[in-house]
Amino acid sequence: MNDFDQIALIRLPLPCRLLASACCPDKDLLVLFSRLGGRDRMSLWKMQGSKKWEVDLGDDDNLNEDIVGIAWSSSGQTIAVAYHPPRLSLYSSQNGQLRCTLKSPFEATNCKPSRLSGIWWFPGNKESLEGTIPDIFKRKNIITGSALSILKSLPLLNPPFEDEQKLTATNIFAFQGSQTRVPTKSSLPEVLLRWNTLALKPETVSISSASGAEDNMDGPDSLLRQVKYADDENSLLVIADDAGRVYSFLDGTYYLGSVGLNVTSETIWKFSKRALFFYYPHGDTRKDSFSATLQPLPMAIPLLDTRHARDCAMLSSISHDLLEYAAVATRDIQETWLGSSTFTGARELGQIWLQAFQRKLADFDAEQPNAMLDMICALLTGYKSEGFRDYFGSSEHMSDRALQKWDNTVSDALLKIRDTTSRRIVPALQRLYVVFDELHGWSNLPHFSLFELAPENVKECLDMIQTGIFVASWLADTARTELSHFKNFMGWLRFETAALNNPTERLLPEFDHVEVNSYLKSGLTDCQVDRWFLGSPPQFRPEELQRHGEATELAGILSQTELALHTPSKFAIRNKNESPGNRLLLDRNLSALLANLMDRSQSIFEHACWASARSANVGPACSILPSQGLPTSSDTNWSNRSFTRHHVAENGVSNEAHGEFLQYLATHVASEPRSFLIFMKTPYRKPAGEAVEHSQVAVLECCADEEGEDGISRLEIIGAEFFDDTNLVIIYRNSASTENLIIALLEYGNLSYQDLQNEGSTSTRTREDMIKAILQEINEAHIPTRPVPISRCRKLAAYHKSSNVSLAVNGREGRRTVCVLDESGMTLEVLDMEASGEDE
Repeated sequence: MNDFDQIALIRLPLPCRLLASACCPDKDLLVLFSRLGGRDRMSLWKMQGSKKWEVDLGDDDNLNEDIVGIAWSSSGQTIAVAYHPPRLSLYSSQNGQLRCTLKSPFEATNCKPSRLSGIWWFPGNKESLEGTIPDIFKRKNIITGSALSILKSLPLLNPPFEDEQKLTATNIFAFQGSQTRVPTKSSLPEVLLRWNTLALKPETVSISSASGAEDNMDGPDSLLRQVKYADDENSLLVIADDAGRVYSFLDGTYYLGSVGLNVTSETIWKFSKRALFFYYPHGDTRKDSFSATLQPLPMAIPLLDTRHARDCAMLSSISHDLLEYAAVATRDIQETWLGSSTFTGARELGQIWLQAFQRKLADFDAEQPNAMLDMICALLTGYKSEGFRDYFGSSEHMSDRALQKWDNTVSDALLKIRDTTSRRIVPALQRLYVVFDELHGWSNLPHFSLFELAPENVKECLDMIQTGIFVASWLADTARTELSHFKNFMGWLRFETAALNNPTERLLPEFDHVEVNSYLKSGLTDCQVDRWFLGSPPQFRPEELQRHGEATELAGILSQTELALHTPSKFAIRNKNESPGNRLLLDRNLSALLANLMDRSQSIFEHACWASARSANVGPACSILPSQGLPTSSDTNWSNRSFTRHHVAENGVSNEAHGEFLQYLATHVASEPRSFLIFMKTPYRKPAGEAVEHSQVAVLECCADEEGEDGISRLEIIGAEFFDDTNLVIIYRNSASTENLIIALLEYGNLSYQDLQNEGSTSTRTREDMIKAILQEINEAHIPTRPVPISRCRKLAAYHKSSNVSLAVNGREGRRTVCVLDESGMTLEVLDMEASGEDE
């Protein structure tokens, strides 16, 4: 009886749920769900019985969510969890931390709110995307001369600024297997959070990784930028809802659009070497008048069989990461200069000092104190008012420590602005220009027409990037000039302070009066650097600021100067929004320019990502049809224990019967006095998904040959799942006894199938009609039945009174495990279906 090994018998601390897809495909891991304090929790367990980690799902805004299903990535490193209301979250299987959450794809559809009905994650097909020429030079499928190859040849940018991770006592001392940290709200712009993107390494985007940083993808701002799992490349995450829409995600994160099938999918299957899908519909079980056809609905997405879809996803992801890099750098220097809600900006120190000087002058001149006038008079004439002498000679704001702090703060801020713009923002925008230049070329090529790239929109983004490069370079130059002015100003302050404190000592000025005067007029109160963070975005183009026909020789320059004096209008700056001839009045808000660029770019890529959905070819209509005489409980005595399972075999047994793949349908008809397990086998031909011939059927009566008076014992089948292409796992109880539940393997591939003799084809018949026809032929003895052929089985532990169990299987070679959770959700048994348990 004990034909299988028991790996573990786990007594769970809380009632748990076990989903059919809970087992990791290539690792001895499984996922369980529990609920504590009104919140769902997900835990990862080793097959041997130890818990690896446990995390809370959702937050306070998502307490009423239901878990619809889960799917494992091809590498086994990521777990996708689907919820209702529609939401998709990806978690790391290493530590259970949330990688990203996707809501916008489900909210963007113009349909009524629907419920997600299933989730599947299909491995990628790398061979179909590679050319026939061997990759001799190891280019990793990168086209020479493309934007990606150019970025690969450029030096890496400095690592991005990282937000400090605030640690609490709970984070430090809490049990490592329990994730207690609540994800903080992202500080990135909303447009970046809803941007469609792949999970790329920073090196792919020509950005250096942070020194000493490991695979840290847990921050809310990272959005999956570092994934090292090549097995997930070109994989496809597919989600279906009960409104008949199917959503697909490349690599699990890049949204490819949705396709409306008007059919609720019960099972979705994909060919391993093509983007060809078959959707197995099911009817509305709440209505007795409608059912689903047996024939699957084929859908091909030819664009996924080419490299174009992934190339577009790569450009979208690179653009996202480069704009995020530039936006974070711009935000950092803006906060350094203007300040934020938590600290004072560098520019405010001068205003604080000037206000204190103004208050000091008011003590001596109550009528019209003017601090700026007193400083200019002292600079140009040497005359110092009494208030000036008192403030510069004894004020706490003029101490060496105060001046040094002011000097260091402003100097560091201006140096940071200069270095950040020249080393981060400008190079990032230059790389972004390379990406959009390639995208502009795509917009003029016919074989990229499915992406519907408007050349004028792409050209507009190119112009904005070019303006951004010019404005950022201008900011670096202005910061350099402003630093020189400020240093001279600080030298003058120290000179005046030393002269007042040591009147007998003769001091030599170490500052430029012109630069100090310039800083007093435009740096101390109204700095030019402010215009890069305040006001409107620039409306000019760099070439509009150039004077055409400028001479390079001295004679030509003198003649142009003379002409400019007589006709200045010919040399004015051509800008329609500002008065001509004054470059200082131009708007140049770099932050606003990047915000507009992000909005325009995201809208272009959001429309382009639907190219795969636009290329989808849906096969013949396979919708919910009226049922002709659907069996009801009055004529067949069906019970709630009836169920149906799907399986598709592409290799091995699929080569028989002229078909290229086989569809298996296992239906348990629980009725009185006889119950049946009906197997239907239908071969199909690629790519149309047409049935080659009539379905074949094999009927097993729910009984087994055993020693006894009549030699037959009735079986009460509790659950079943397809294990692989030849075996079905069933859990049953001998109805004549109260023994434990028994798990067994049933070799459905070796059953004796025969053709159905009824009229009608698979494509026009419903599942229930077919089952009714089979039951009728059984009664008329046209189809023979036989007992369930059980060759290997084992009694389950501690399932004496369970009438319902949860079952999860992994039939991959080298794994071959089955997990069974009892009705109470407190006892989990893990079995090795390959090993023999005779030695126990």
